Amino acid sequence: MSIATWLENLKVSAPVTVGGLTIYGLTGATRGLVDYTTLDEAIGAKTAEVTEISESGSVPELRFINKSDKHILLLAGEQLVGAKQNRVLNTTMLVEAGSTTTIPVSCVEQGRWSYKMRGFGSSGTGAHVKLRCAMSEDVSLSYRQSGRATANQGKVWAEVSRKLSSLDVKSGSSSLEDVYVSHRQKIDSDMAALKPADDWCGVVVFCHGHLAAIDCFDRPESLKKYWNKLVRGHGLDAIEVPGDAGPVAGELAVAWLGRLTSASGTPFKPTGGTGTDYRIKGSGVHGNALLMDEIPVHLQAFESTN
Repeated sequence: MSIATWLENLKVSAPVTVGGLTIYGLTGATRGLVDYTTLDEAIGAKTAEVTEISESGSVPELRFINKSDKHILLLAGEQLVGAKQNRVLNTTMLVEAGSTTTIPVSCVEQGRWSYKMRGFGSSGTGAHVKLRCAMSEDVSLSYRQSGRATANQGKVWAEVSRKLSSLDVKSGSSSLEDVYVSHRQKIDSDMAALKPADDWCGVVVFCHGHLAAIDCFDRPESLKKYWNKLVRGHGLDAIEVPGDAGPVAGELAVAWLGRLTSASGTPFKPTGGTGTDYRIKGSGVHGNALLMDEIPVHLQAFESTN
């Protein structure tokens, strides 16, 4: 099955609208054959361990140990907190059972380089859309230039700094997590009404009338497990702009899905993990998907910024 065929099978469902966000559900994804668990599930069960690559550490990479008998899905933009500084994942990965690998990350806590704890945990948060979008573009460029999933660290720090300033958050270490800590009660309150339908496998999200992101998984249960992280990222963007643009017509969601379906892509061997890191580029849209046996385990897409 081609990725275009997989996307053509998706249907746009009825939307939910709250706090400047309009979210259209996607249904009908073809399910992959790989059995996997999430990062949070694995950390909670102590079947995954994430550490610095060495005692001295290395900003753009971490060590990931999968102690379980299942693959573990790591989502682009997921945040890991602890060790010498907080990081976010550069791209979606699938780490094989019983394996140890190096994972590509970016720092989202510029002012700290000292151990808070020996390993990493999950804060239940991730990168907001503008940061995810920029990292996706930069990782695609890095794959073409070097074959590695490296993001532009300077751009990441600049966007975290902009977010801190825009939402008037003081952070001694310039930490993205401090933005969530400061605004989490409002975000979680505003977003409490947003729940995925049982058959949703993905979403097309508009923030104040503009496309924010398309995220889709190969199964509805994965969307449910990642729902809070995704919605908190969108909520962080929604509260940055005052007012509410109102609902977005369903035709626009269908049109963006059509652009994504028509886009071309380039496969790359992932930096760590298994499968194929498929980098997407089309008319006004870009993104990436982690493919296993040609089926996207997770796909993310954004409006092109250039």
